[in-house]
Amino acid sequence: EPGGLRGMWDATLRKLFQNDQKIEDEDESEPGEILILHIRAPSDREFYGREVLFAADKVGLMRGGKDKNEGAFEKVLVKENGERHVQFYVADMFNPGVFEWDTLDDRRVRGLSLCTVISDSNANEAVDIFDDMVVCARNMAAMLEGATLLDDKRSTLTNQTISHMREHLREKATKSHILRE
Repeated sequence: EPGGLRGMWDATLRKLFQNDQKIEDEDESEPGEILILHIRAPSDREFYGREVLFAADKVGLMRGGKDKNEGAFEKVLVKENGERHVQFYVADMFNPGVFEWDTLDDRRVRGLSLCTVISDSNANEAVDIFDDMVVCARNMAAMLEGATLLDDKRSTLTNQTISHMREHLREKATKSHILRE
């Protein structure tokens, strides 16, 4: 793949987060760290679009995107003041990354990617966001026959990997808090 998976996801996430202040604060020199989990279909089959739609609905994902014809699923948190914040996205694991809503029901999907960006502005909530991503990925995988959960390197997602990610995010939150003081 030209540019590699990370490059593709960087571009896809930038497009998805384009109007979301979470991707890049004006005070930050770096846009943030991309967190990705994958749900891969077994090698002998693909997920039917209607299966993906059903699983997304059951875990509380909403259809999102700037264009009403395409986008990614969104896990949205509505704060007490009514502000709507996208915690993470669920997109097609392969190019082009986004779903065409009008044709998804009849399409086949080889895998899904759950992704977010952790920056200084949301570092304190990073572990909660990551935990929500893990729960969502596990629940969707349970509904998608033969699904395998993978980490950002496309290795099997283990409890040890999850623990290491949580620890990394706690450290990032601590550093972020220290830098703000």
